[in-house]
Amino acid sequence: MENYIRGQSHHMLHICVDNYCDCGIKGRIFNDTLKENVLFTDIHHIFLECENLFDRNGNPLSSQQKRSFQKGKRESSLHCHPHKYYDYRDFLNEKGKVKTFDIIVKSRNHTSWQGILFCENEKENFSSELELIKIIGQYLQKD
Repeated sequence: MENYIRGQSHHMLHICVDNYCDCGIKGRIFNDTLKENVLFTDIHHIFLECENLFDRNGNPLSSQQKRSFQKGKRESSLHCHPHKYYDYRDFLNEKGKVKTFDIIVKSRNHTSWQGILFCENEKENFSSELELIKIIGQYLQKD
């Protein structure tokens, strides 16, 4: 994981799960390009917030162009080096009450995420959000 922190930490998400039950998942999302952590109230909220984050950063670049019927200027989201407010290592000591995940989103092809999830010194590759949800669910149900 250290290689990613040095090279592409804006692709990384540090997710602290503070509450998990059959009816949902709640916690905090950290990224070095966020001024402060983002609170999430369910798994879908994680994906919405992080899609917006990656679109703002321009990394990882989406393979689909967003369309809108709203009038206004289209802003380019192609930033090679987004502004970082923190070093990723600054919040690695933040822990969720239930579980903590580090997710590296390498790409966003076919309107889905591909990358690596780190949890409890284990590493899992995923090729879609659905696969990522399943892996997260397996870790959460271990305890």
